[in-house]
Amino acid sequence: MVQRDVRHAALVALLIGLGTVVASLLLASFSDASGFTNGREVAPFPREFRTGDYINILTTSPAQQSASRVAGRRPRQSQGT
Repeated sequence: MVQRDVRHAALVALLIGLGTVVASLLLASFSDASGFTNGREVAPFPREFRTGDYINILTTSPAQQSASRVAGRRPRQSQGT
């Protein structure tokens, strides 16, 4: 009888955990992502920075630079458009 109660409690805990996972996945899929915009590129160091503004500076990553130094090459510079 005790074994049956333990199995029942384990099954209930498993179902509650599974229900929590399913509910969180459903909530994440229906979250309001429509509030995000494409934004607006601004020059570096703007006087005013508003919601949606971003600064895009194309550079090489530090990992690429250190790998180039080890290989004895100059790091590649990104080509801006």
